[in-house]
Amino acid sequence: MSSPDAPGSAGFGELSWVEVCDSTNTLVRSLIAELPPHNAPRAVAVADAQSAGRGRLDRRWEAAAGSALMLSVAHEAPSDPEVLGALPLAMGLAAVEAIATTVGAMPGLKWPNDLLVEDGGPDGWKKVGGILGESFDDPRPVALGRVAVLGIGINTGWDALRSDLPEATSLNLVTGVEVDRRELATALLARYRLWWQRLLDGDRAGFRAALEGASLTIGRRVRVELPTSEMTGVAEAITASGALVIVEDGGARREVTVGDVVHLRPLDDPQE
Repeated sequence: MSSPDAPGSAGFGELSWVEVCDSTNTLVRSLIAELPPHNAPRAVAVADAQSAGRGRLDRRWEAAAGSALMLSVAHEAPSDPEVLGALPLAMGLAAVEAIATTVGAMPGLKWPNDLLVEDGGPDGWKKVGGILGESFDDPRPVALGRVAVLGIGINTGWDALRSDLPEATSLNLVTGVEVDRRELATALLARYRLWWQRLLDGDRAGFRAALEGASLTIGRRVRVELPTSEMTGVAEAITASGALVIVEDGGARREVTVGDVVHLRPLDDPQE
């Protein structure tokens, strides 16, 4: 399916739904490159199957046909770096709200980019989706600045739990109902458009309040694995730009913008 400014695209212009691609983030870049020179750099790419998708830190995200909603949306990158940094979390909030309204499950957000649902994981939650934010220069001859891309994968139609992904699950397995991926995609884009606009309008307080309500990380004792070190402490807050505020065990307060978070049990389990 391909149509200019399709109703389901929430004003993000060209919406292309393909049977298979290597990565929806790559596909949406190509859609931007093909737009007329003076059109706003907006497009949406959705795929039934993905062969070389990427998650954060270049981790692979592959999905068989019909097993997941794989979607990428591209639009003008905001000039404010704090708003740009917050966009992946805005997509996370949109996903939480869209899943709640269309599927009935109530996910939570694990910083920085994971969607979790209650399903008996190590701490009662399992991963059902992930988000990747990127930006690039408009590739057209008449460039209109930077372009932001938000890619998301949500497991929607697994046949059974996967032994190779014990920490993950799928919405259909959690709810017991078939997930309409088109309905979910439409709701996701509409909710993301609202959060993007609220950030552009300067509603940082409302954004942070919504994040705190959806976050499974704030208030938890965590271990943060950084590129060359790690820290343990309590996740105190998420800033308007998406940084995680950690109060370390020694009392120091630090903002983390890149890292992997492990949720620790109330009494530190040596296995964690």
